[in-house]
Amino acid sequence: MKQRNNMKKGISLVLVIALLMSLSACGKTTEKNPAEQTQAETKTETNQVQTEQQKPTPKEDPVVIQIVTSAQPDPDAKVIKAVEEKYNVKFNWDWVVDGKKFNEVMGVKLSSGEMPDFVMLPDSGDINKYIKQGLAAEITPEMQAKIPTYFKVVEKYDENKNMWVDAKRKGKLYGLKPISSQGAYPTVLIWRTDWLKNVGINEIPKTLEDFEKAMYAFKEKDPDKDGQPNTYGLSETGFDAVFGAFGAIPLKTLGKGRQVLFITKNEQGELAFACTRPEMKEALAKLQQYYKDGIIDPEFVTGENKGGYWATSHAFINGRIGVTGKVLPTHWNPPYDKDSQGGAVYQEMLAANPNAKFGETFDIGTAITGPHGKAGLHKWGAVNSNIGVFTTKCVQDERKTNAILQLIEDTFTDYDFYLLLTKGIEGIHYTKNAEGKLVRNAKDFPKDNDLRKEGVYLLELLQQPEFRKQALPDYYEFIEKYNGPGYADEMYPKTESYSKNISALERLTVDTYMSIITGEKPVEYFDEFVDLFYKNGGTAIEQEMNTQVKENLGQ
Repeated sequence: MKQRNNMKKGISLVLVIALLMSLSACGKTTEKNPAEQTQAETKTETNQVQTEQQKPTPKEDPVVIQIVTSAQPDPDAKVIKAVEEKYNVKFNWDWVVDGKKFNEVMGVKLSSGEMPDFVMLPDSGDINKYIKQGLAAEITPEMQAKIPTYFKVVEKYDENKNMWVDAKRKGKLYGLKPISSQGAYPTVLIWRTDWLKNVGINEIPKTLEDFEKAMYAFKEKDPDKDGQPNTYGLSETGFDAVFGAFGAIPLKTLGKGRQVLFITKNEQGELAFACTRPEMKEALAKLQQYYKDGIIDPEFVTGENKGGYWATSHAFINGRIGVTGKVLPTHWNPPYDKDSQGGAVYQEMLAANPNAKFGETFDIGTAITGPHGKAGLHKWGAVNSNIGVFTTKCVQDERKTNAILQLIEDTFTDYDFYLLLTKGIEGIHYTKNAEGKLVRNAKDFPKDNDLRKEGVYLLELLQQPEFRKQALPDYYEFIEKYNGPGYADEMYPKTESYSKNISALERLTVDTYMSIITGEKPVEYFDEFVDLFYKNGGTAIEQEMNTQVKENLGQ
């Protein structure tokens, strides 16, 4: 019994010792060598970094962008929201400026210390003022590199190789030029083909000689068959055909509106006024003879348009003259299909003459060729005189600048995005017919301003001419049919002498041309006019323009 108790005590002692050793081991920290310790720490840090990377990056607040526009859209319009979401921006619409009061409104806002981020100046001559006032920022080579497709496309339309002469200063670029794809085509002549047939002429005239025969016949042979001597050959818009047959278009108009003097290049390749070229004296002699013989409408001084749409010639539509001009073919096109209505002036013609038919009653002709083989009508020019400017405020914010640049580049590379900006949303603003052509929702959005309220047009900062052709195949197929010779006004910098003297020179030119055409002054007075023109600022303007071109381009 005693031996059994001793055995129990021994076993208990062993268990106690074992327990103590176990507790001691649990409380002991295992020592690691330095390499093992470093590996463990590195693994822990890596896991922490991976965990942080897996967390979503907080989205930056939208950057606010102010663009000068011509209309106030609904800020919540779907087009606006789609663009804002795409670029993580928020458009502020405080810079809605009426185009008719552009300089006045902009002057007030800018003088108060306000500044937008991007503005399309309607006249590139104003960029001088914006640069001097520290408002226009240089479009640096780094910025240009972000819109490569824009430059590649627009420079294809630079037929005179002069599109940057008014956008650069000392080789630095300060503005982006928009392209008008329709402006690349010359204007046309619209003929009363029923009159031509009535006087025995079966083809639209192509030479000045045949043009004259038609003009005299329209005056003398009662082309409308009403028995009354109440018709004339041409009026003011037809003068371009005569001037062009002698080698130049001297000015925008002799009628209503500002009589802008066109700039061409002389034999030395320098910028020069077209209105003083010797060939214009020959053209004026012709027009004087036409006026004396009564084939020019005596009311040409007041113009052919009596109000409404600018391209409408009421003298032509109302059967007073047999040819008119200064329009594009697409002002007069018949409907392309059942979904279209025809050109704006075509519709007016049919409203006044319900039985008129395109190709029978009236048709389209191109430039006529003169005695020296020259021909051409006025071409508005693909390169516009307006110019897009980034402000100095904008370029201080890289996010703003990059967003606008990316918007421009995407407009030139992404056709679907282009359609969003210029046509709206398919199914809302337009549909596609069975041939895949775009059809505007004219029921809900009958006018362009209705679409502007939806945000359409306003964010197409620079027109993409190739995409425009793709979106409007019928339009460009029709206009291409009547493509012919034309004279485009050269791009030129508007210098100090230009600003100082041009208004007086415009008045001098119009007064002289009118006086010679109407016979108040002889044709020989043209030489005296040229002398007066250059003594009163013409010489200074031409010299400054050509000097400024070289300086602007860094030559």
